[in-house]
Amino acid sequence: MRDAAGERLSEHFARLLRAGFEERAGSIAALRERIHAGERELLPHAARTLDELSPQCLQTVLSQFTLDGTVQLAAMAPLFAERHKQTLLEELHSERLTPDILIRPASSVAPPLVHHALLIECMPHAMNDLFPPMLDAALADHGLHQAERRVMAVHESWLTDSFQARRGIFYDLDRDVLIETDFEPPAPLASVQFLCMTPGVHRRMSRRAVEARVFQVNSFDASDRMDDKYACFQRWREMDVLTPDAALIASKDAASQDALREALAALTAGRAEKRTVVVQPNRGTEGRGVRVFHGPGGVDDFILANPDLAAHVIEIARGDDVLLREGIEGARAGCSPGGEMVCFDVRMYCAHGEAESGFFQLAPAASLIASPSRGGRIVEWKPGTVLKGFTGETAIEIRPGGEYWRFIRAAAERAAAAFPEVLMAGIDLRLGPPREDGEPFSVWALDINPRPAGEAHARYAATGEPGVTQRLWAALPPGESGF
Repeated sequence: MRDAAGERLSEHFARLLRAGFEERAGSIAALRERIHAGERELLPHAARTLDELSPQCLQTVLSQFTLDGTVQLAAMAPLFAERHKQTLLEELHSERLTPDILIRPASSVAPPLVHHALLIECMPHAMNDLFPPMLDAALADHGLHQAERRVMAVHESWLTDSFQARRGIFYDLDRDVLIETDFEPPAPLASVQFLCMTPGVHRRMSRRAVEARVFQVNSFDASDRMDDKYACFQRWREMDVLTPDAALIASKDAASQDALREALAALTAGRAEKRTVVVQPNRGTEGRGVRVFHGPGGVDDFILANPDLAAHVIEIARGDDVLLREGIEGARAGCSPGGEMVCFDVRMYCAHGEAESGFFQLAPAASLIASPSRGGRIVEWKPGTVLKGFTGETAIEIRPGGEYWRFIRAAAERAAAAFPEVLMAGIDLRLGPPREDGEPFSVWALDINPRPAGEAHARYAATGEPGVTQRLWAALPPGESGF
């Protein structure tokens, strides 16, 4: 009864807050477009408007409901209103792609389930990426006629000293709703996956999970080996994974012209008449700090043709080592007849050794960088999706699950197999020139991420249905401890 009363209060409060905000500031969809167009100052203004409205809306709701004292006091706690405010602000960052979130004002009793936590640090629009694995797990268990596991999102600040969840967000499959609630007593965790998290917090949380004897899908130590792109390149080369040549400039050597020359000389592209070199942070992500340089094959001629190259190396070195990689122009394709042919990557999600899902990432015109944060466009694998284009002179059609798909899937699985201690990862692939065995393209592994983003756009290659993984859940421990 208490949960039901709290949910009614929460729904009414959310409606009032949204209506009041849109009456003052305009529609959330219109504001989101303006913010994406560059009007970032709207975000703090929106936060102030919600701060002003929240106490008024809460007072109105409490005057209209007959509630027991526990629910009433819980609704007046700062976190209840703050979380409602945050969920609205998240919609200003990106469109919500999840069911409604019911924020219970009073704590609930966690059922006797095995709990798997998607542990996060960054809340804005995180639920868009966290909901798909929640749904995957619910459907996997439902298909097996089980109701033994609960996958829930847990912010790192919601953990107790003993690494239990005192608060979480979980999916109710029968009602098709997300529920956020405190747990009393806190819910024990059997396993954890770190997502939407900076490496520093990942390290700290991973050590706490070890102390609490909680199974980790992507422990920090294992993930750190993936985050080091140059070490990853070396590992892939040891495992005969096709990946572009790479060279590393330590941050302490970034100002040295000799170090830059040595790194460029180490790339086999220097033997060609012309070369393309990608310069990026060794531990960067989402395309930040990545630049592409073109020029003659000779080292000195290349440096002379790119006078800002050395300055970019020094800029990266202020916070990281510098990675130089051979640029793979690769295949070019488009989604629409007559559309411009652009570079593209294939994002694949591999779980427990198997590539199941993903999407295409199309680069902006005349760019090699396909990351959405750098202007790239995601194309979901909806039924009928096909990319048509060329690798050199060879015409290709790339259809998820179609002809030649086995080569792309096998390349993703080989790349993931180099890091078997991470049970799930996102892998970016690029199609290159035709293979020597007569196949129409080669498949190059570009990057691997132990804390992958973009799951909101993932679809299964075999069916085109939304989802990330069905394979992961069987690999998790069945009880309260993974040891």
